[in-house]
Amino acid sequence: APVVSTRTSAVLVNSVGSLTDFVTVKGEASLAGLTFTGKSRLYGPFASNQEALSADVQAMTPLGIGTWSGTYDPDGTATVESTPVPYTKQGFYVWVEELDATDLVPGVVQDPKDRGTETSLATQPTIASLISDKRIVDGSSVSDAISLTGLAPAVGSSKIEWTLTGGLYGPITPGVDGSCNSADWSVANLTNPVSRVLSASEIKADGTAALTSS
Repeated sequence: APVVSTRTSAVLVNSVGSLTDFVTVKGEASLAGLTFTGKSRLYGPFASNQEALSADVQAMTPLGIGTWSGTYDPDGTATVESTPVPYTKQGFYVWVEELDATDLVPGVVQDPKDRGTETSLATQPTIASLISDKRIVDGSSVSDAISLTGLAPAVGSSKIEWTLTGGLYGPITPGVDGSCNSADWSVANLTNPVSRVLSASEIKADGTAALTSS
C-alpha cells in the first residue's frame, strides 16, 4: 500500500481564515499514470499543543473535510494540495488524512499519532505594558511590566521562537494639556532599545507570558 505523509499549509495563522493540507503519496513505479483521490479531515480547535497531538480524533466530528486528487508520477509518487477548510476560532488544529481505496490500491488512513507536521495554531497575540512610574526625575530609572497572550513554545513538532522588541522613547515635550497622552510621540527617539527572545519556560500553558523590561 502507498505511504501517505502530510504537512499543514501554515504552522501559525490568523485567528480567522482557512487551512489546506499538502499530501505526499508514495507508492511503487507500477502505479505511474494512475489517479488517486483522498480526503483530509481538520479537527479543532484544541486548547493546547499536547491536546492536539494526543486527542482521540476518531471519536470527534471534524470541523471540515478537504478533498484532494492527483496522478502518480513515473516513480509512483505525487504531492497534492487539499481544498481549503475554513476556521473561525483561535486554538490548535490538526489534520488526519485518508487515501481512498481503488481496485488496485487499498485505502490508507494516516496514523493519528503522526501529527507533528499536521498541526496549526490560529492565534492573535496581544501585548500590554505598564510603566513603573508615571513621573520620574533626572537620574532615576523606570521599568516596564509586559503582559503577552496568544503564544505557544511549540506547534506540533515545530519549535516557535517569539522575539520581543521595543524600548523606552523620549524625552519629548508634554502635549498642550501637559500630559503624555497628547504629546507628539512621532518625533520621539528610542533611547533604550530592547530585543529579547522568549524562552519556552517563560510561556505558560495558557499561552500567556509576564515579563519585566528595564
